[in-house]
Amino acid sequence: YQNLTEGWVKLNAVHECYPGHHAHAVKTAAGDMPLSFKAVSALTSRAAPLTEGVAVRSEKLMQDIFEDDLFPLFVAYRRLHISVRVWADLLLHHFDKGAESAVQLYRKYMHFSEKVSRGQVFSQQLTPGYFTVYYYGLNKIQQMQENFGWADPEFTELIFSSGKVSLRTVRNLIQLSAEERDMLLNNFTERFMKTN
Repeated sequence: YQNLTEGWVKLNAVHECYPGHHAHAVKTAAGDMPLSFKAVSALTSRAAPLTEGVAVRSEKLMQDIFEDDLFPLFVAYRRLHISVRVWADLLLHHFDKGAESAVQLYRKYMHFSEKVSRGQVFSQQLTPGYFTVYYYGLNKIQQMQENFGWADPEFTELIFSSGKVSLRTVRNLIQLSAEERDMLLNNFTERFMKTN
């Protein structure tokens, strides 16, 4: 608890609650879409890059919400955190360098305490590769937005409203017409009932 600074509390409020995971979950639950777009386990599914990418993207989009001049700097620090997590995952699970090398990354680049560093590494040992999806998901959804030329409001609405799906499915949704997307994500039951 001594390491839970105001920056981490604010960042987690955005990442976990609004407009992060909670908002994404509410939009998914409320959407009239196929149940296969809703029923996933975030840690082990192909939806993990989207769900974490959406939450990390929210951190940057909402960096001015608290009227705190230092919070955007903390958001940049969080991006460093995500990069260190990828590096640590590689050391642990690809290069077999062991836990101590990953602990030292957190100590050196994040200036985390010994206990916090070991906690981060232990979490990564329990979930091999999971923390890499934060970066991967963010990177891929940013590329999609840029490649398809969508403005922030429309793109944000789409990624929050498309359920818990793979990045490939999001790309496919982008390529549909607005009417086709609406029939799939907002009026699926009505459309299904009419055809059966």
